[in-house]
Amino acid sequence: NLSSNPNPPELSDLFFELSNEDRLDIIKLIDKNPKKLSLISKELDLPVQEISRQLNRLVKVKLVTKNGDGAYQVTLMGLNLLGLLPGYQFLAEHFDYFNNYSLLTLPRNFKGRIGELFHCSLVPSVLVSFANIEKMIQEAEEYILSMADQRILSPQAYFLANEALMRGVEMKIIEPWGYSAPSEVYDNVPVEVSTSIRDHRIRGVKQDKVLPNVKLSLFMNEKEVALLAFPNIKGEFDYTGFTSTDEAFIEFCLELHQFYWK
Repeated sequence: NLSSNPNPPELSDLFFELSNEDRLDIIKLIDKNPKKLSLISKELDLPVQEISRQLNRLVKVKLVTKNGDGAYQVTLMGLNLLGLLPGYQFLAEHFDYFNNYSLLTLPRNFKGRIGELFHCSLVPSVLVSFANIEKMIQEAEEYILSMADQRILSPQAYFLANEALMRGVEMKIIEPWGYSAPSEVYDNVPVEVSTSIRDHRIRGVKQDKVLPNVKLSLFMNEKEVALLAFPNIKGEFDYTGFTSTDEAFIEFCLELHQFYWK
């Protein structure tokens, strides 16, 4: 009976119980395989009395239950909360970054999935971002996807992009309405390279889309995300963000680009 519990745990109670490392370790230990008190104590190298005390707290808020065999297991509610923890861990791991950059520009259906971004590295500067983007373009075999409020490619990146197009790599580029790259962006790009890129656009190998506003920066291929960056507190981009070759991170960014492309 879903209405049989007149006093469900308060949200603050749940957060409090999950804020303790020992209790978190217990939940993670038994999330797939129920274990008895003595085994939990042994595997976590904590006294039985301490494990018992922590388990009682978790049982009280219905995150853990004791089955008929005397083993403790995570409840479905506990499993649901565990699924959300990677998102909080991602934010905590990069606390300083997210104290200066906003996730609020993410589409609503992606905000609840930020735990998929957990396995990544912080890109410390725009120079490293440029290097990562050039490497990503050079190594692309299937596709290159980008989304940014301006073109931040170096002349070398244009050469690499043209080479990628010539070997059959598809490109999908998202830019804001009315954006016009400064002339100096092209000053060091030979005419034949610019012409080749334009020809690939005509043939549909390189595709462009414009949006009223571009709310994040993304550069990726099928094997890695060179940069995923968010706007700072002024709503501006300085192209510090995250890079990853993790499968879940790549899938998240691929679907994010597809969301805006549609």
